Amino acid sequence: MMEHQPQGEDGSAEAIQRVRRCEETLAQLDLLLESAPVGFAFLDRELRFIRINQYLAAYNGLSVEEHLGRSIHEVIPGKAVHIAPILMQVIETAQPAVGLELPMERPGAPGQIIHFLSSYYPARNRAGEVEGVGVVVMDITKRHQMEEALRASDEATSLILDTVPASIALIDERGVITRVNKAWERFIQENGGDPAKTGVGASYLEVCQRAVGAWSEGASACYEGLRAILDGKRQGFDLEYPCPSGGVMRWFLLRLVPVPQCRGALAAHIDITELKRLQEELRQRTSELDATFRALPDLYFRVDAEGAYLDVRAGKPSDLYIPMEELLGKRVRDVLPPDAARQVEDAIRTALETGKTTQTEYPLVIAGGPQFFEMRVSPLGDRQAVAVVRNITEQKRTNEALRASEENYRMLVERISDWIWEVDAEGVFIYSSPRVKDILGYEPGEVVGKTPFDFMPAEASKRVRQRFRALAARHEAFAGLENHYYRKDGSIVILEASGTPIFDKSGEFRGYRGIDRDITAKRHMAEAERFLAKAMRALSESLDATAQLATLARLAVPTLGDWCIAYTIDESGNTHRVALEHANPAKADLAKRLLTMPTPPIHQALPCLESLHTGRPIVIPAAEETLLQTLATSPDHLETIREIGATSALVVPLRARERMLGIFVLFMAESGRSYDGPRVTLATALAHRAAVALENARLYEEATAANAAKDQFLAVLSHELRNPLAPILAGAAVLKRVAPQEERVQRTVAIIERNVKLQARLIDDLLDLSRIKRGKMRLQCLPALLDNVVQAAVQTQQRDADEAGLDLQVQLQPGLWVHGDPDRLQQVVMNLLSNAIKFTPSPGKVCVLLERTDSMARITVSDTGIGISPDLLPELFAIFQQGEVAGRRAAGLGIGLSLVKSITELHGGNIRVESEGPGTGSRFIVELPLVSSPQEAPASQPPQRPTGTRVLLIEDNPDTCALLKEELQALGHAVHAEATGEAALEWLQHEHPEVIVTDIGLPGMDGYEFLRRARELPSMRSVPAFAITGYDAPPDLERAQRAGFEGHLTKPVDVATLDRCIRQRMPAEGEPTAAGPADERPNP
Repeated sequence: MMEHQPQGEDGSAEAIQRVRRCEETLAQLDLLLESAPVGFAFLDRELRFIRINQYLAAYNGLSVEEHLGRSIHEVIPGKAVHIAPILMQVIETAQPAVGLELPMERPGAPGQIIHFLSSYYPARNRAGEVEGVGVVVMDITKRHQMEEALRASDEATSLILDTVPASIALIDERGVITRVNKAWERFIQENGGDPAKTGVGASYLEVCQRAVGAWSEGASACYEGLRAILDGKRQGFDLEYPCPSGGVMRWFLLRLVPVPQCRGALAAHIDITELKRLQEELRQRTSELDATFRALPDLYFRVDAEGAYLDVRAGKPSDLYIPMEELLGKRVRDVLPPDAARQVEDAIRTALETGKTTQTEYPLVIAGGPQFFEMRVSPLGDRQAVAVVRNITEQKRTNEALRASEENYRMLVERISDWIWEVDAEGVFIYSSPRVKDILGYEPGEVVGKTPFDFMPAEASKRVRQRFRALAARHEAFAGLENHYYRKDGSIVILEASGTPIFDKSGEFRGYRGIDRDITAKRHMAEAERFLAKAMRALSESLDATAQLATLARLAVPTLGDWCIAYTIDESGNTHRVALEHANPAKADLAKRLLTMPTPPIHQALPCLESLHTGRPIVIPAAEETLLQTLATSPDHLETIREIGATSALVVPLRARERMLGIFVLFMAESGRSYDGPRVTLATALAHRAAVALENARLYEEATAANAAKDQFLAVLSHELRNPLAPILAGAAVLKRVAPQEERVQRTVAIIERNVKLQARLIDDLLDLSRIKRGKMRLQCLPALLDNVVQAAVQTQQRDADEAGLDLQVQLQPGLWVHGDPDRLQQVVMNLLSNAIKFTPSPGKVCVLLERTDSMARITVSDTGIGISPDLLPELFAIFQQGEVAGRRAAGLGIGLSLVKSITELHGGNIRVESEGPGTGSRFIVELPLVSSPQEAPASQPPQRPTGTRVLLIEDNPDTCALLKEELQALGHAVHAEATGEAALEWLQHEHPEVIVTDIGLPGMDGYEFLRRARELPSMRSVPAFAITGYDAPPDLERAQRAGFEGHLTKPVDVATLDRCIRQRMPAEGEPTAAGPADERPNP
C-alpha cells in the first residue's frame, strides 16, 4: 500500500458481496419503479433527461435511450411549450408542483386523448442544492392500466463493476510485506508511492505509523488492527478511507485478515469509489421513490409466495384499512375475507408461476359500505412479488352512472318527439334517431350516409349548404334555423334545427350533434295569425259592409284560393255579389266579363249549400260539368265559367247571431292546390271574423242612429225644461227687488229660487253624466288654485247649510295647484256638500278639509249625518243609486255622486267613501294630482267699465223676455226687446246696439241665422253677441262659437252672470271692443 494508506488483511470477497447486495438493491428499486403504473423521470437543471422509465417514455413515443441526455425541447417539442415553464418554476423556487392535469394524445391512437395527473419535485444533492426535477406522471384516464413498473433510467446506476480491483499483500508476523500482486504494484504506481517503502520488504506497520500525521485517526486504527491480528487477538479488520489518486479523490476498502499458516496477515486494498457513488445514488433514488409513493394514491405491498406481507407502502397511510404495522408478517388470508383472500392468493401464484403481471378485482366492506379494489401483481424474484392496489369504488360508481346515463339517453332519444341526429364535418349523417320515421317518413338507415341538403328543395338546399359550411368553418353552434324538407310522400315539412359542434379528444372538429323539431303546424298557425291580424286591421279601417268584404276578398287571393267571390245576403234572403278577385293578372278580362254577367240566387245555383245554415264550410273537391252548368245563367256564362279552370272549390258561410250574412266562394285553378285541413280552418276563421265585422258594422249603425236620437231628445228635453225656469227665476228676482222689506215675500222668493236652481242643477247633472258616458264631456283645463275652488263652492252652499241648521266648517291649506276645469271641480265639491247637507239632521256639522298628501291634493267632506250602510258602500257611486232619509227614499235622481266620480276621474283623480255604518256620519275623500304653481302675472289696475250699455234682446218667450228686460234695465242697461230674428234685423237697419243677446231657438229664423245676417251689416261686424238657450251640449257650444257668439249662457239665465259677461266684453274708456269668446255656465 502507498503511504498514508492503512494496512489490513485480505478482504476482496466481502467487498464483492457488498457490491452484489448494492446491485440487488438497485435491481429491486428499478423493478419496483417498472412495476408501478406511473410515469417517472428525472431531469437536470437544463431539462435534460437523466432518467426516465419505460412507462413514460412509451407515452412520448420514444425509447428510453432516445431520451437520455436530450432536453425536453428536443424529445417532446410540442408538449415542452406547456411543461418546460412548470419544470423551471420547480427548479427556481425549489417548490414541488403537485397534482397538475396534463392532456396528451395516446401513442398509436391518433385523436385519442388521455389525461395525466403530473407531479414535479425538486431533486437535491447532499448539500441541499436543487440539481434537477423529478417527474411523476399517473394516467388517470384508466388508472387500472399502470402495467409497467418503474426502472432505472440512468445506465450509470445499472452498471456495477464486473470485478473488484483488489490490491493484495502478504504480511509476516513482524508486519513486513513479503509478497504483493500486480494490482498492488499498479496501486502504488497510480498513487505515486515508493516501492521501497510500500512494496516487498517494507514494514506495513511503519507505513501505518508514517501515515499518522496526515491521517491520524485512520492510520492509528489500521496500525492497531494489524497489530491485534498479528498477535492473534482479532480475526479481521475493515476500514474505508479516501485517497487522492490520479488527480481525483477515490475511496478504498482496506481489509485485513489473519493468515494462520504463516502467522501473518493478508492486506487487500479494494477501489470502492464506484460503490460509494452507487450507494449515494441509491440513497437519492430511495428518497425519490419515497416521495413518489407519497404522491401516488395507490397502496404497494411486497409479498412472498405464501402471501405474507414483507413490505407495505402507502401514499397516505390513512388509506390502509388495517394499520401498516399490523400487516407486516401477516398473510393475506389472515387479513382479507375468504373470498377476497382467495382471489389475491390466486393472482400472486399466477404471477410467480407465469412470470407475468396479473390483475384482479375484489370487494371489501369498509366503514359499513362496499368498496372495490383493483390489484396488479408483478413477480419480483426470490419467490416474491410486488402488488399495487388501487381503490376503484368511485370509478365503479362513475362507470355505473355512465351506463345508467347512456341508458337514460337511449330511452330519451327513443321517446322524445324531436329528431336527434349527428353529422360529420361535411354534413353527412352518421347517426339518426328513430323519430325521423315520424317526421320525414324515412327509416334511420335510409338517412345515414346522406346529407340534410339531399332532402330539401333545390333552392333551399344550396342556401343551407353554404350556411352550414360557413358555420362549420368557424366551429360555431347554431339554433332556431328553419328549413324546408321533403317528406318521403313528397309533402313539405318545416323543421327547426339546433346543433352544437363536436370535437375529438385532440380538439379536432368532427361535425355536429343536434335536433330537428317539426314546427310545420306552428309555422302555419303563425302565418294564419298574421293573415288574420292583417284581415282584422283591414276590417277596422271601415264600417261599410261592401268595402269590408271587398278588402277580405283581396286578402284571400292567393292565400286561400286563386279566385274569390264574396256575396252578402239581405234580411229577405236575397244574394248580392259584392266582390270578385283573382290571382292571375292574365285573367283580368275574364274577371271583368264575369262581373257583367247576372248571377242566380246562390241557393238556387247550389242546392247542396243549404247545409251552410249549420255554419260549416263545404269543400267541393272537383268542379264537375253539372256543377258548372248549374252555376251558369246562359251559354256565354257557362263558357266564361269554364275559362276559370277551377279544380276545386270551398264555400264558407258568414254567420253571426244565428243569421246568415253572406258567403265566400273560393276556387283553386292554375296553382294546382287543393283545400286541405289548415286552409279550410283558416278560411273558416277569416269568414267568422268577417261575419263579426259585418254584424258589428250593422250594430254600430243602429247604435249611432239610436245615440243621435237620444242626443236630439236630450237637447229638446233640456231646452223645453229650461224655458219655463227662466221666467220663474227672473220673476223671483223682480219680487225680491221690489219688496225687500216684506219677509213673507222674501221667504217665498228664496223658496222659488232654491227650487228653480235645484231643477236646473238636476238637468245639468243629467246632461253632464250623459256626456261623460258618451265621452263628449270637454274640460276647459288650466292651472287652478284649489283653495279658491273649494272656497267658492263653500260660499255657494253656505246659505243651504245655514237654512238646514248645520255648522259648516272649512279648513284649507293654501297654495295647492291642480290642472283642471275650475267650474267642474267646484261642481264636485258643491255636489258633495249638497249631499252632506241633505243627509245631516239639525243640529249637525259638515266639515271641509283641503290638505296635501305626497303628490296629491286631498279634499275631505265629512258630516255627522245618518251614515251609510256597509251594504250600500260598494254601489254608492253607481248611477241612480240613492240612500234613505228617515226610512224614505231621498229626493233627487241619484246621479250626483256618479257625476262626482266621473268628473274626478276625468281629472286623473280618485274618490272614495268611508262610513262606520248608520248613525256614524260619512267621509267623502277626493284626491287630485298636484302641479307646480304657475308664474304669477304682475297685478294691473282693471279698466273702468261703463255703468250702462245699449242691449238688443231677442227672446220669443214673452215672460222670459219681459223679466230679463226689466232686470237688465234695473242694472243700468238700455234694453230693446224683439220676439223674432226678422223683427230684430228690421230694427237694426236704423239702430246700433252695443251688445246683442239672443235666444237660439227662435221661431222662423233661429239665432244662428240671425247673427250671420246681422254681421253682414257694417255696423254690426264687431258688436259682441251672447247666445241664451236651453241647449248646452258641446256641439251646441262649438256651433255658437263658430257662428260668432262671444258667449253661451244656458237657461235659466242668471241675470248677474249675464250682466258680468256684458260688462267684461264692453271696452273701457279708450279701449277697443273685446273679441274673445266666453262660455258662462251659471251656478244655480
